Amino acid sequence: MVINLILRNIREEPVDPSSLVMLDIKSVTERALAEHVFQPGERDKIAADLDDSFEFKGEEGLVIFIIFNLLRNALFYATNATLPITITADAAHRILTVKNHGPGVPKDKLETIFDIFVTAGNKQGIGLGLAFCRRGMTNMGGSIHCNSELNQYTEFVLKFAT
Repeated sequence: MVINLILRNIREEPVDPSSLVMLDIKSVTERALAEHVFQPGERDKIAADLDDSFEFKGEEGLVIFIIFNLLRNALFYATNATLPITITADAAHRILTVKNHGPGVPKDKLETIFDIFVTAGNKQGIGLGLAFCRRGMTNMGGSIHCNSELNQYTEFVLKFAT
């Protein structure tokens, strides 16, 4: 499944709308956290506030892989601070946020970090992860953007279609 998701993304193939089903963001996020392979002590850094759940139309495997990528990045750049994952929902917005308190992203790099083959400080990265996240969210009718302050935090905001 993961290989197919990656290949589809690299080829920039759209998600088949008939493959999108109604999902609960709390359940999908809990599954991602349960299935993610954490290094010793990493899971303890995650503070998930999943009380404000919502339903959205999406592809579960795709959303889980997006969360995996954001977790991997957050854990790589994280200091010893807690990594909050939050869900917020109201009539107009359905949002999942993943935040870390690492070095931050310079303002002039905020848009290019979503470009394919662009990396920002992780020498092990090849620049596919955030591009994959953007394409996946766009294909499900949503979006992703990054807020960051140097030496304070980086926050990825996933907005799901209402």
